Amino acid sequence: GSDFTIELPDAVLKGEASIVSDYAIDNFVAAFLLVEHVTQKRLDAKLWASIHPPLGRLDLIRHAHGPAVIVDYAHTPDALEKTLATMRTLCRGRLIVVFGCGGDRGAGDAALVRHRLCLSEPPHPDIMRI
Repeated sequence: GSDFTIELPDAVLKGEASIVSDYAIDNFVAAFLLVEHVTQKRLDAKLWASIHPPLGRLDLIRHAHGPAVIVDYAHTPDALEKTLATMRTLCRGRLIVVFGCGGDRGAGDAALVRHRLCLSEPPHPDIMRI
């Protein structure tokens, strides 16, 4: 988790949330401010820790032995770059990255994979169209 502060005109709120990246904290603060504006109620900072990111966003898969595994469905080159930057700050030692794109992704995403990933299986049709 992350400890952070939200400074408002009428209060300074300090709390911890189950998020680890700068962009996730930015999203949390934006959602916090939107909810406060719409509901006219403030979420107690003690409750921040009970809020978890959506599945697929820097999910830690815990197991007793072996390296930590984190799953993130970064779906654009910018999102992948930000995710990797966050992982580098959290990683002690070697960082191994496995990424790809499947489904009906855009040509730009497929090009990113084609240029950065050695495929051990037949490429997705999106990659072949480029």
